[in-house]
Amino acid sequence: MSLRDRNICRRDYSLMQMRKDGSTYDTEESLHVLDHGDRAVLMLVVNDVTERRQADEMMLGGWEHATAILDSVGDPVIATDTGGVIVRLNQAAANLIDIPVFDAVGAPLDKLIHFRYPRTGESLQGVVGMCLRNGQQTQHDLLTFSTGNNQTERMVNLTLAPVSCGEGSVLGCVVTFRDIA
Repeated sequence: MSLRDRNICRRDYSLMQMRKDGSTYDTEESLHVLDHGDRAVLMLVVNDVTERRQADEMMLGGWEHATAILDSVGDPVIATDTGGVIVRLNQAAANLIDIPVFDAVGAPLDKLIHFRYPRTGESLQGVVGMCLRNGQQTQHDLLTFSTGNNQTERMVNLTLAPVSCGEGSVLGCVVTFRDIA
């Protein structure tokens, strides 16, 4: 398969380049074949991707740091997206709800955990949606909850808060439990 037979009009490469001082940097190259009448013209585009790779590594490091902090918190913490789907939870939350982290991530919170007020028996569904519509931290005291895996009810205080990025757009909700049983 050559570029000359014109079956391929682009080829991409990732290469390490060397500066005059001997230091290296990452690049991405793409070789394009452009038809120009009866002749083919080759165009090589070289992009220095050092800054992008550094930003990716910093973001990954930031994610690892945030994960380590979340896992260090003693109280159960669950993070959801704006649709109420669990995107992260710490081991304390997994232990409290008696569901492995791997099984909980990707599940809708309302389908996984069932909250109710013990005095009235009233079910509390859509807690993430209520918090996000409200736009501020909300607290529900003296709730019981059960999960599909374990029908034993536990008494908790529940706090929900919207999570937003620096630009103000809402990313989801963080849910913390205080086990009071």
